[in-house]
Amino acid sequence: MLQHTDTLVQNSILATDMARHDLYVAEIPKFLSYGDGDGDGYGNELDRLSMLSCLLLKCADISNVCRPLHVSVKWGLSLGEEFKEIANLEKSLKSEGNDEGVDGDIVDPDELRVDLKTVTPEQAVLLVPGLSGSQMFFINRFAMEFFQKIGEFIPALGFLFDQLCLNAEFWKEDLKRQQVEKEKEKLEKEKLEREKLEKEMGKEKEKEKEKEEVKLPNGVGKR
Repeated sequence: MLQHTDTLVQNSILATDMARHDLYVAEIPKFLSYGDGDGDGYGNELDRLSMLSCLLLKCADISNVCRPLHVSVKWGLSLGEEFKEIANLEKSLKSEGNDEGVDGDIVDPDELRVDLKTVTPEQAVLLVPGLSGSQMFFINRFAMEFFQKIGEFIPALGFLFDQLCLNAEFWKEDLKRQQVEKEKEKLEKEKLEREKLEKEMGKEKEKEKEKEEVKLPNGVGKR
C-alpha cells in the first residue's frame, strides 16, 4: 500500500478543487453500493481507500458551513475579507502603468474588518448584509446535497448535516428579515415620493390660482 501513497495524497489534494465537486457528489452513491456485487461499486480496495480519503478531505475543506453558527459566521466573515483583499490586489495589479492609479477605488480592509473574537451572528448580518446570501448560495450549490449523502454513508458524520440545516435556517430567516426591510423601505420611499408630488401639485395649483386672480378685475374674487 505504501507504493500508492503518492497517488492517494495527489487524489486527496485534487478533491479540494471545487470545479470537480459535482464529480465527487455523483460518485458517492456508487461508493455506497460497494459490496452489492452489481459491478457499480468500488470493488477495488485501493480505489475505495482513495475515494474515502477524498471525501473526508472534502468534508474538512468545505466544513465551515457545518460548524456551530457562532464559529461558522466568523469563518464566513474571514472568507469575505479574503475575497475583498484579492479583488483589491487584482485592481492594483491591473492599474500598474496606469497614471490614474486606483487609490480612490480600493477600500482599506481595516475599515471593513470586524472583531471576529466577539462578533455574534446577529451582529454580523447587520454589519455585512450580503453575508446571509453568500452563505446560502454556497450551502445550496455545494454543501447541502454533499453532506446529506455523507451522513447517509457515514452515520458518525451525520452531525455535520444536522448542524448545516440549523445554520441554513438562521441564514434563511435573516434573508426574510432583509426582504421585509426592503419592502418597508420601498413603501416608505413611495410614500415620500407621493407626498413630494402632492406638495408640488399643491404649489402648482396655488400658482394657477394666483394667475387667475391677477386676470380678474380689481376686487373680483378677492376678499
